[in-house]
Amino acid sequence: MSNTNLSLKEKMQAMADLQKSVAKKYGENALMTGKEAIAKGALDNVIIPTPSLELNKALYCGGLSGIVELFGPPASGKTSLAIETLVKGQKEDPNFVALWIETEHSITEEILSQHGVDMSRIFFADQARVDSAESVLDIAYGTIVKGVVNMVVVNSLAGFLPKQEFESDLDKQNVGRTAQLMSKLFRKITLRKYADSLDEK
Repeated sequence: MSNTNLSLKEKMQAMADLQKSVAKKYGENALMTGKEAIAKGALDNVIIPTPSLELNKALYCGGLSGIVELFGPPASGKTSLAIETLVKGQKEDPNFVALWIETEHSITEEILSQHGVDMSRIFFADQARVDSAESVLDIAYGTIVKGVVNMVVVNSLAGFLPKQEFESDLDKQNVGRTAQLMSKLFRKITLRKYADSLDEK
């Protein structure tokens, strides 16, 4: 950290001048004060409470927020938690819509019905009905950036089959391709949603 003898007034004036310069080059809101960031919603975050009060408390924010990965051994309740959180959202918000991305073919109508899912407010994208993981993730990206879904569930990451891997021989290594796809998707979603939220303010 640099050491400066500038007064607070001098620092604030210098930052104000820098803000103007940055705005000309990158547009408004590229550099903001904390108060401006709050007013623009840059620090807002959507929270989706789970049915577990203990888990919500442990997460500190009161539920699931942003991108969350549930992991654990088989039959440990990962899918059930996702479904029950989805159902809670539907019950508490009449405008709650979810997207379910299926790669394992392990989810059934019976499972969803037993949990009480409103099937009219959940959409499905099945990797098997398109040509690759890239295609189904492209569908997910479209729904997310348009702001038409409140929650996206991927069941599961391990089942994703990238086009490169699908078209290659079984003995060929395609290490990290799924991780690269997901990382790229998350970066694009985060940047696009953040920029759009500022534009709306």
